[in-house]
Amino acid sequence: MATPAAYLRKSKDAATKAEHLERLLSTVRAHGHNGDTRVYDDWARSGDQGKLSSRTDWRRLCEAIERGDHDVVFMNDLDRGGRSLEEWLRFIRVAREHGVRVIAGGLDYSAPENKDRLVFEAWLAERELDAAKRRAAETMRMRRRRGDAVGGAPYGKRFAKDERGVVVLVDDPNRPVGPVLDAIRESRGNVMEAVRLLNDRRVPSKYGKAWSDAALRHTLRRLGAMPPDTRKVRRTRTGAMREPSALAKLVRCHCGQIMTPVDSAGRLYCYIGQRQGLARHGRYGATQRRVLDLLRAETEGRREEKGRVIHSSGAGAAERRAALEEELRRLGVAYRAGAVDDKEFLSESGRLRGLVNEAKADEDAEDEAVSIRVRLTGPLVHWDRLAHDPVGVGAELRALFREVRMDEAMQAVEAVWR
Repeated sequence: MATPAAYLRKSKDAATKAEHLERLLSTVRAHGHNGDTRVYDDWARSGDQGKLSSRTDWRRLCEAIERGDHDVVFMNDLDRGGRSLEEWLRFIRVAREHGVRVIAGGLDYSAPENKDRLVFEAWLAERELDAAKRRAAETMRMRRRRGDAVGGAPYGKRFAKDERGVVVLVDDPNRPVGPVLDAIRESRGNVMEAVRLLNDRRVPSKYGKAWSDAALRHTLRRLGAMPPDTRKVRRTRTGAMREPSALAKLVRCHCGQIMTPVDSAGRLYCYIGQRQGLARHGRYGATQRRVLDLLRAETEGRREEKGRVIHSSGAGAAERRAALEEELRRLGVAYRAGAVDDKEFLSESGRLRGLVNEAKADEDAEDEAVSIRVRLTGPLVHWDRLAHDPVGVGAELRALFREVRMDEAMQAVEAVWR
């Protein structure tokens, strides 16, 4: 049996959602429907045609009408259903095809006698939206010309006006950045651990709610303080904070799965193999030593070359260029004073600019001629740091190798260079 539907939408308003909903349901009750109404809610969503994809309940309402679930749809006003004439005409056509009445503001717009009024009011709602968008765009252009700070204020900042009336970002004393950076530093890059610390210390988030993983990551990105992936540590079951292994995200099992290193046991495991078992998957564990031996053998004998250039600039061409530029400046002064006519100024200034360019080229050539080029060499991987800096060694390995491949006997057979 078909039931009535009520559609609630408003992008923003001083009145609350509860007030708009009560007004809508009172209209439904006035038409004799009690307790069997399904409410479709797109509150705080724009009615712009370009943002139709965000109005998920509007799409559900259209699909329900096509299925025959409803026989009447209620709205507070016509523009609550959207501010697009094209979308409204399509919606009314579908409603009429399925015998569904559309009542907005107490008027049945699905009735043929109200077609002209529907077209006019839908066009007017679309025009009002276009005018509002133009005003907003002009306001934004004016603020940018004035030099206002625009966009959302990052954590730790708030908007204020300076003595010129320009909107600028200033420090927010109610949300200092220091406690956030302290938490991420104390957690050694573990975002979830930092969230726990911030909530335990009652540090306010941007909107006054409890900190979450997503909120802290967004804040750290805006502050430019997001720890790199290689520096993130994790809390073990015993409560200890452990840094990633040097072989993390580097070793690939014969089944294609990236293996998980367990430094405390000196092993590597394939979790798919553990789940499938030895009979189905084959061997799924290996010692880290075999992989490290292969990588040491690959990097041994290779040295990293870094170039450094020490310049000792020549002075002859630079002095000549400075003299020519000074002569060109004096010519400009004479021309502005009327001592040189147009023809003479154009001819002489062109000649001087050509000489300045030649002096610049000579200056570059002299710089190149007296440059001292030094070649430095260093190890590709600092293996001596493996015990106390596994994160740094791991970063060097991942910069050199795409992966290390294991065979079915769990032997490291190939290190794939980048």
